[in-house]
Amino acid sequence: MRLTDSEKNALKKPLGKLLPNEKISRRKIVNFLGNCEFIVSVGDDTTCTLLSFGITPTISITDGKTMRRAIALTQESRYDFLRSYLHNEQVPEFRCKNPAGSIGKDAYNLVARLIQKKIKAKIIIDGEEDLLAIPMFAFLPKNSVLAYGQPKEGLVLVRINSVIQNMAKDLLTRFDLEV
Repeated sequence: MRLTDSEKNALKKPLGKLLPNEKISRRKIVNFLGNCEFIVSVGDDTTCTLLSFGITPTISITDGKTMRRAIALTQESRYDFLRSYLHNEQVPEFRCKNPAGSIGKDAYNLVARLIQKKIKAKIIIDGEEDLLAIPMFAFLPKNSVLAYGQPKEGLVLVRINSVIQNMAKDLLTRFDLEV
């Protein structure tokens, strides 16, 4: 199942603290993170931003694209941190498919399993990773932080709490996924 237009519009608004592009700094991110248990990044630019500040996500989800355009990891120096991270064999890598505009069962089950077992990992998606933030919101332990990009605006940092978890679980049921 896909989201309705009103659900898509609701998800286009930042669900946490928006750091505008020109105000993103290591200090602001670290202050927000505090002593969180998990740090999750969704998106190539978001993951690269965290890595550039020396912040390694517990779980990262990337798809090799930004704004639905393939990125040239080998050519663009701004992705040096991401390229190094993706080639780091000490962080387990998992690959799966996830169709654009949906949450595939394989991707959903992988996310749930990694969180449940507290496995540090990088997830490489064949397809689109954007909506995989929803199961992360649902299953991450409270006080974890999920970071994602707000297109053309900045970086959004979301501290997981029961309100976010309940909203995400409600959305997951609309995808006919077992919560």
